[in-house]
Amino acid sequence: MKNDLIEDCVSVFKQGSELLQTIDSKDIYAHIGAHFRHCFDFVDCLILGIENGKIDYNKRERNLQVETDCKTGLAKIDETIEMLKTLAVLDFSQTILVRHERASDVTDEKSWCVSTLAREVEFLQSHTVH
Repeated sequence: MKNDLIEDCVSVFKQGSELLQTIDSKDIYAHIGAHFRHCFDFVDCLILGIENGKIDYNKRERNLQVETDCKTGLAKIDETIEMLKTLAVLDFSQTILVRHERASDVTDEKSWCVSTLAREVEFLQSHTVH
């Protein structure tokens, strides 16, 4: 099934993969690895959030191996692309709760706002480009 939002996200990660494949220095990757890791973390939070109905972007894994090792980063891009592709069959108008960034109590209903899967995937694409 074709989904433009997913295709846009996948395209951005493929561009990232192409960039990383040109890097031959651990020092250069050290400067950009954290940015890639940060983007992966947001996708992982979205996937987990879809499974449990609540997205909490504050619960990012922050995997230092992905951040510091280019080969691990490339493998994570491939994994992320495959995870994104599995979302294309979902109903993007479905509502999902998203935790407010400054919310301190996840059990408080006021800590969550209503969003849609389409909005959150669009956010991921925009955030990754940024």
